[in-house]
Formats: sequence, C-alpha cells, structure tokens
Amino acid sequence: NADSTYWIIDGQRTREGETSFTLPYRGNTSFTYWAVNSETCKDSANITIGDTSLSELLTLEFPSVITPNGDGINDYFELKGNSDLAYCAEVQIFNRWGNLIFEGTANEIRWDGKTFSGEEVPPGTYYFTATVGNQQKRGSITVLK
Repeated sequence: NADSTYWIIDGQRTREGETSFTLPYRGNTSFTYWAVNSETCKDSANITIGDTSLSELLTLEFPSVITPNGDGINDYFELKGNSDLAYCAEVQIFNRWGNLIFEGTANEIRWDGKTFSGEEVPPGTYYFTATVGNQQKRGSITVLK
C-alpha cells in the first residue's frame, strides 16, 4: 500500500494524490506515476502519449459544402476522422470580409450556418481555421440554401 502517489508530467511534479488533470495538446507528453510507501520504498511506471502531428490533423475530414435547411443531410460543419484529435481542436469560421462568425472547441465544433447572434448566413463561401496545438489547417466551406 502506498502512503503517497504523484505524477511527473514532462518533468513537472503534480500535487500529491492528484489523479485528474487536463493538458493542452502539444505532441508527445511523458508521464511517470510514482507510488511511495516510505522514503526507502518507491516504484514508478512510465508512458509517453501523443505524437499527434500535422499529418494527423490533415486526416480530419472537413466538409466543403453545407446545406443548413433542416433536412438532416449536410446541415452542419463538423469535424470527422480522428475523434481524439477532433476533441483537441479549435475551429474558427470567418465571412468573406474576415469577420469571425463562429468559434468552437472540442465537442462543440458544430456550425449550423448561423452567426454568434443566431442569424442565418447568406449563401456563399466562408473560411475556416482548424487548430490543434501549434498546428493549423485552413480551408473554405460553401453554404448552399
């Protein structure tokens, strides 16, 4: 039985007994879990998680057209592909003048063709930026009605 436990994450020690934490995406992350029974009895386990790179960001599927008419087909701009990576993503959508009209993160990336104020956007081409850590992908999306 351990008297105390802690994690070393990328060289930084967590608080004793801390069992839950959220880390920003940044590629490879090294974890070491320590269990201590006394100063003379310690044990650890190591794992490295990550190595998600731009190539994996590029495997996410970005729809090129949405038709937000309520028929259940192509009504939303959503990320598809690597669900773990999509959970770490941030997406911004801009109109043709460069004004930000939508912003979503993690599981809230689902654009229905409306602005922040709930107004439907007119048909046309809009531009998105998808970001995971310091990696970015840009593209366009056409709204048809």
